[in-house]
Amino acid sequence: MDKSLKSCLLTAGTSALIIRVLFGILFPQTELAAFNSLPGLDMDTLLSFAEWDTGNPASAPMFVLHRFLLIFCYTVCKEHNFMLIYILQALTGVAASVCTAWSVWMLVKNRRAAMFAGVLYALYGPFLLYESVALQESILTHTLAIGFSFYLWFIQSGKFSAGLLAGLVFGLNSAGRPASAFAVLVFAAYPFIKERKFNWKNLSVISGISAIWLAASIFNGYFRADYSPFFNVMPHLIEVHNAPRAVQGTAQTFDPVSARLAVLWGAIKNVPYLFGMREVPENLDYDVIRQILPVISLGPLLVMPFAAAGAAVFAAMKRKDLLLLYIAIAALMIPLSARIPIGRYRLMLMPFFIAFAAILLAEIIENPGRRLAMIAVVIGVVGTNMLFCSPLVRPNPAAHHTLALAAVKLNRDPGKHLQKAWDSSGHTYWKSGLMLLLNSLKKQDIAAAEKIISQDKSQAPEFIYYLAVIRTAQRRFTEAKLLLKQIPQPEKLGALHSKYLFLVNYVEKMSPAAAR
Repeated sequence: MDKSLKSCLLTAGTSALIIRVLFGILFPQTELAAFNSLPGLDMDTLLSFAEWDTGNPASAPMFVLHRFLLIFCYTVCKEHNFMLIYILQALTGVAASVCTAWSVWMLVKNRRAAMFAGVLYALYGPFLLYESVALQESILTHTLAIGFSFYLWFIQSGKFSAGLLAGLVFGLNSAGRPASAFAVLVFAAYPFIKERKFNWKNLSVISGISAIWLAASIFNGYFRADYSPFFNVMPHLIEVHNAPRAVQGTAQTFDPVSARLAVLWGAIKNVPYLFGMREVPENLDYDVIRQILPVISLGPLLVMPFAAAGAAVFAAMKRKDLLLLYIAIAALMIPLSARIPIGRYRLMLMPFFIAFAAILLAEIIENPGRRLAMIAVVIGVVGTNMLFCSPLVRPNPAAHHTLALAAVKLNRDPGKHLQKAWDSSGHTYWKSGLMLLLNSLKKQDIAAAEKIISQDKSQAPEFIYYLAVIRTAQRRFTEAKLLLKQIPQPEKLGALHSKYLFLVNYVEKMSPAAAR
């Protein structure tokens, strides 16, 4: 192995390992540690899918690499051990950092570019974020990066064993979740298209993929009576892209062709978001969480301007040596934007974006003649993002509220997160406002409780109910009676409905008119 390459790989691996050890020490001290066990989030759902011994049909065994990781941890520890899950996911992140450096080395034979790629991958904040929870995006991304490095090794060496290894990793990456299935098939077809001839060597990649998909089909057929190696996402996509238009009381139906065209068109419209400088939230809001865990701030704002600029610059330069990066991004774009452009789905593109960014950074340093032009393209990318994409920082009350729930789970004061959720929503996010109100009442801070009620713009009936409770406690029964009458549909109070009925009777008895 070349000494320069060995140095790059060692730098990438060491950087990745150190940052993950530090992150493993830091994140259990934050609210993030409770996200896996919050009901209703995807982490909780995926963990339940890994409990194959429950008899729940939804948890029937399915051939998905990430589920195997979760069930392994569950079996070994007899419970969901989040630290073990993190360690295994973090180790794949270290391996992927090394493999990304290796991939860039094979593409451009540039020591600086390879080192940049490995270190950018090692320090990329969203990887750290998703490695710390029981979502599958980090495993999907890391195995794709690892498989791509083996694939480049096959393309350059022509070894059947290298192609077979790449195919096996690609198969494990795509089985279960179809997002990368099209991409790995494109990779499998590329050697035939490039050489324009059939030979056994070129069958190696598709052989590895097919072996895993066949195993997945048999496994799923035995345990789930469904012989597909993939999870069928199309019904969900059709629901997402065909907004409910059914008349109340009638079943909603979709024309199969137009429904699928709507999915395709929705995916195409979402593609520009994949090239943006910021993450779009779902469950884990990168913008919010980096406020409490600054170590993850090394992310899209650093990588994406150079990635998008690099892709544009090298396309203009007709760099054929980077063709496979363009093929990978093109093959992944539509599947990854088919639902909504959220950051964790875009993550699978990051190995290729990071490669573009690293190679451009090396070119800027080593090519003075084109330096100003390249920097101008980077500035243009930043300006375009600022003009046409969502703001880099925007309010997300739901994310702050989730942090508050996590704080409660850890027996910590949720007040600061609730206040941010309440204020950032313009006092319309009633869930946070209600929790703030209850906290104030618990502390017997009536002034704070009344302030929250006066701020409310959500018109949630709970605020009126609790103001009536306060007035009752103050023996202002007439006001309490009038407030209770303002609640138009008391049954919508849910669990409070029975308490509402009791309060109505009590106020009625205690009001001046009743006393006379």
